[in-house]
Amino acid sequence: MGSNDDDAEAAVIQPNGRLVIVGQTYENSFSSNVITAGRFLGGQGTIGFEEFEDGNFALYPNPAKEFIQLEFEENVKDVKLKLMDQQGRVVMKSIGSGYDVRMELSGLSKGLYVLQVTMDGDREVFRKAMVE
Repeated sequence: MGSNDDDAEAAVIQPNGRLVIVGQTYENSFSSNVITAGRFLGGQGTIGFEEFEDGNFALYPNPAKEFIQLEFEENVKDVKLKLMDQQGRVVMKSIGSGYDVRMELSGLSKGLYVLQVTMDGDREVFRKAMVE
């Protein structure tokens, strides 16, 4: 995990929100490989979730059971939501606009998810979302 001969094979977000990546790194280009794991703790200089400044939008309820709601301070014309499981698979999508955007959660298993929010085609952030 540092040279161009490294491969990530799987990633998971732990219940505490930390990202773990496993893969292999090659000692040299022709022979043995070594299984490698990395755990990203978040914070400055590491991989984490980009958050809007306080007040741009609220996500509630979190933890949620039936739906999640995003409430924006300003009218947003184009909001795309993607909810991803801990393996990075998109399990639900939704679109909306305005001051409030809602995503129904029917049929989802309990657990930690990552919500990708894209606004007006270019501003993109991620938030943790817990489903009860």
